[in-house]
Amino acid sequence: MTNTVNGAAVQQPTIKKKSRAGEIWRRFRKNKLAVFGMILFALILLVAIFADAIVNYSVATTQVAADRLLSPNAEHWFGTDNYGRDLFARIVHGSRNSLLVGFGSVAIGVVLGGIDFYPKKKVKTITDVTRRFYRNWDETKYRHYLELFGIDESKRVDQLSSGMKVKYLLALALSHNARLLILDEPTSGLDPVSRDELVELFRAIVADGQRSILFSTHITSDLEKCASHITFIKDGAIFHSSTVAEFMAAYADRGATLEDIIVSVERRELDERAII
Repeated sequence: MTNTVNGAAVQQPTIKKKSRAGEIWRRFRKNKLAVFGMILFALILLVAIFADAIVNYSVATTQVAADRLLSPNAEHWFGTDNYGRDLFARIVHGSRNSLLVGFGSVAIGVVLGGIDFYPKKKVKTITDVTRRFYRNWDETKYRHYLELFGIDESKRVDQLSSGMKVKYLLALALSHNARLLILDEPTSGLDPVSRDELVELFRAIVADGQRSILFSTHITSDLEKCASHITFIKDGAIFHSSTVAEFMAAYADRGATLEDIIVSVERRELDERAII
């Protein structure tokens, strides 16, 4: 810029406008805690990416009874845990699992059997807190599911029936476009009508092939109505995993229904000494 002073031209210095990105970076560098946090995150990310190169995964899972609760030494840098597993290896591979869970949580909705947290809070309050965790929160979808499920936001959590609590949690999960819903005993304790409504809802959710539902249950009739695959766990280990049709065919000699088959496999006969 040029100004005229007493007939003479004077060149004014040009002031450069700072970019928004540059201003953010300048402020970030001045915040020592933020810089430390970024460096720490970068370190964890590198450890997670190169976990297998740093230490073999088998070292983190191998249990050696003779090595229980060892102090840090040349072989076990951080010592060992109560099962004799190397703590350094578990921390390294645990960092990778933690990041995978963190990134995957955006696409996963977890629905427990009921809402036991903040029972005296209103549904609207719970939703206001939940939506802040998801950048892809879709308010239009959320309102749609509230209307579809007949959920009143003004009610407190403890005023909802067991079935409505599950439906509310489903509404939350579907509102951030979760592709995998993990349900823990979703129909437990519900009356037959409510159970049937939820099972029908499960079928509708996965109908377009864009979503999947993984749920645990002891109610075999629910599986027969909506499951495509079944994993049967017995004594803490996977006993059989396949499609429902293959499962039924494999144990056809045990019974005609899932309940008959599972009872036949699980049941222990009482002998004459059982009752004393």
